[in-house]
Amino acid sequence: MGATIADEGAVKVVRLSGMLRKDELDAIQWGEAAKLAPDAKVNVLVLAEEFEGWQKGDRWGDLRFVARYGDRIEKLAIVADPKWEDQLLMFTGAGFRRTQVKFYAPIEIAEARKWLAE
Repeated sequence: MGATIADEGAVKVVRLSGMLRKDELDAIQWGEAAKLAPDAKVNVLVLAEEFEGWQKGDRWGDLRFVARYGDRIEKLAIVADPKWEDQLLMFTGAGFRRTQVKFYAPIEIAEARKWLAE
């Protein structure tokens, strides 16, 4: 699995591929959060390419990152194969947090980027 994060202008782009492991996700999230200014807000684009799901047995119930930094993400756009839509929206807490979260199919990536820029 690969989990990376990069800046593309004002948007943080998270790329996920293969089987997602908690330690990899934590490393990129906490590392990037440490760089944020105290009151900075961000928009995030998640590109799940060749995504295979979540590593079983990892501590996915650990919500410390979301509790500490979740409200600093204003918009979260997820681009992935539609078969993952329900699970990825549930995983991100869509509808249960202040962050606006939207799902897009890969052919809609331009719309996802446009929404994040609005």
